[in-house]
Amino acid sequence: IRENYGLESFDYGSTVASGYWRRGISDHVTVEGRFEGDTNARAVGATVDFSPGLIGILTAGAAFSNGDAGTGQLWLAGYEYQGGRFNFSSRSMWASPQFRLIGDPAAIVLQRQSQVAAGVSLGTLGSAGVAWVAQRYRNFPNFDTATVSYSATVAQRAFLTISVSRSNGEFSQTSAYATLTVPLGGRTRVTGEAST
Repeated sequence: IRENYGLESFDYGSTVASGYWRRGISDHVTVEGRFEGDTNARAVGATVDFSPGLIGILTAGAAFSNGDAGTGQLWLAGYEYQGGRFNFSSRSMWASPQFRLIGDPAAIVLQRQSQVAAGVSLGTLGSAGVAWVAQRYRNFPNFDTATVSYSATVAQRAFLTISVSRSNGEFSQTSAYATLTVPLGGRTRVTGEAST
């Protein structure tokens, strides 16, 4: 595990093992499984994606962990719809007090994380979207983030993305960024970014 990232060079903790497997069982069902572990925590989980047709994709999953914090569980549910002009997604995770993944800080224990996003295509005018993420902790202040974004093709093949985010928690802040990407060929592009 990489520790003190950005502060110390070549600072590593315990050895980590992890694995991931995903497979489409049919046109309507996809399953995945994963595991990870180190000397402090071990976790295994599975997720099922089910598409009943044109109404979207339903997701359900569960994970179990064991380690220094004890034995814990995590549950996941989600829904996603991708249409020609409109898209929507919603996803939530709930964790027991003892659930841990490798690298999780002991001082911050996740209770629930929920996210909702929606977007609309504006045709030749580009696309716009909104998103909201709420994180609830057992021993740390709540943290919410709302984002508004807009993307469009400008100046022939140049692609512009603008985003504004507002975070509320122990420390609240508003941030914004703009990115302009210009492809120069099949493998080359130039990107400029500004943020505040």
